[in-house]
Amino acid sequence: MTSPIQTPRLIRLTIKLYKGQARQGVLLPPAYRTFVDDTNRRNNRGWVIDDHDVTIEFYFRNFAELNRVNSDPEFQALQASEEPFVNRAHTVVSLSWVENYVDEGKVVNIVDDKSTYPPYEEL
Repeated sequence: MTSPIQTPRLIRLTIKLYKGQARQGVLLPPAYRTFVDDTNRRNNRGWVIDDHDVTIEFYFRNFAELNRVNSDPEFQALQASEEPFVNRAHTVVSLSWVENYVDEGKVVNIVDDKSTYPPYEEL
């Protein structure tokens, strides 16, 4: 028994940056950082807490869309305009995907205990 994919897989591009010299102030209020640190310690999680100031996520339907946006002159100009506000040193970039298995409280995209998403090689 097969079921069509209810929610398409998305490609996620995540960029984590530190603030630059032109950016003043604290981007993450200390109370939030303290909360995460306390939760980590209290629950013995062993997490490494990310200390980047800014996390930006872009979502795409496929790699062609990602490449189209990345090579768009307006997008490149927008990225260049950020330069005074971010520090590109120690930038962390990751590429991943998002799959949906619960929608409005119901299990989706699972048939016979297996994902209906195509394998990674077909991404």
